[in-house]
Amino acid sequence: MNTQDLLPTLPAGYSWRMRLMLVGFGLLIALVIGFGLLILFPDLLPAEVTASRYERFYSGTSYEVEYRISDGDMFMFYSGSIRPPEDNALLQHFMLTWDADGFRVPAVPAESYPIAAFGDSFTEGYTVPLPWPDLLAENLGVAVRNYGYRGYSPIETARAVEEFAGVEARTWIIYMFFSGNDLNEITRATRDPINARDPRYLIGFLAESAGDNIQGAVEYETRDHYDYPTPVIIGGNYYEMVLLDLYLWSQIAPLEGFAASRNAEILNASLDQMEAAAPPRSCLAFVFAPNSAQLYFPYVYPTEKQWLLGQWRDQIIDEDGLIQQGKAAPPPDADMIIETRLYDQYRFIRGVLADRSRWHFIDLLPAFEAAVGRGELLYYSYDTHWNSDGHALATQIIAEALRDVSDCPLEFE
Repeated sequence: MNTQDLLPTLPAGYSWRMRLMLVGFGLLIALVIGFGLLILFPDLLPAEVTASRYERFYSGTSYEVEYRISDGDMFMFYSGSIRPPEDNALLQHFMLTWDADGFRVPAVPAESYPIAAFGDSFTEGYTVPLPWPDLLAENLGVAVRNYGYRGYSPIETARAVEEFAGVEARTWIIYMFFSGNDLNEITRATRDPINARDPRYLIGFLAESAGDNIQGAVEYETRDHYDYPTPVIIGGNYYEMVLLDLYLWSQIAPLEGFAASRNAEILNASLDQMEAAAPPRSCLAFVFAPNSAQLYFPYVYPTEKQWLLGQWRDQIIDEDGLIQQGKAAPPPDADMIIETRLYDQYRFIRGVLADRSRWHFIDLLPAFEAAVGRGELLYYSYDTHWNSDGHALATQIIAEALRDVSDCPLEFE
């Protein structure tokens, strides 16, 4: 049978062109139906095909955020172990809007954006009305585009830089690295793509609105004892906070050192990828963002600190070269180890950036440590993310650092 046999039988007078047009029209209808089915039933596609679609899951939509204490991500990490708040106070109320690519729309949209900011949820800033990219634009008087996305690893950030950094001329490409999990979970994009993750990991209040089958973050139950929150005392200031101890152990290098891991190799490859994708005239900034566990742990009430040390995990490099955490008995000198090794990851990252001449290292750690030492609360008490004061302080440090680089303009003339 040849292709002519597949064409329908038509009345005399119809040309072969008409036959082909009808066949083409039929194929078009089939494609439309097929795409419609995939939109309605995305699980028909394998994960690697749907990943980009899920990364833009909220594309072109707006959400009225009423961010309350119970929306803190720690209620998901430690489900059932946190004493429910007596007053589930409203902390923030604002509109969260995503563009057609799924990134947060700037507070003041512009025709062009000389500065592009990349990173994870600390850049997207979904728990505050104005994240640091918006505050930076206000501080510098230069438009800043926010390409941060919750859950992004350095691998996913590098892909975003490849896709969006070069869409227009840039004076600065800024990458914010989060010390809590960016290094330890650097391979997450390859083994656990965003489209396959539990939506509660992404944004609790969005997951709750996604359907009745998603369980709320806070489990209201009566218990004699809850593990959290933890009392934190800084001078005359008393706070109750929930610190993610996994972020604490991730600061301590494995026996072989961070540089011996595949995590280090992948981080360097991701930075290479970002460099290659950045427009030739743009400058690159690497922002080191500390986590709340490493900042507030020294101020935890002594008895509670000993309890946290009892949750000790060793960092090890597995047979695949990846960093893993394993539950272990706390060493006898756990206090001393924490005190002396809490900056292992920080020192490693500084070393990585010292070998890269094109990158400008912007260090938030000293300013954040000083502010915490003064008793300032820069993170939400029940969430791993910055509150508005944390974003404001980060903005101040980044803005000063950009202004100090004389050979990198803030905008093109």
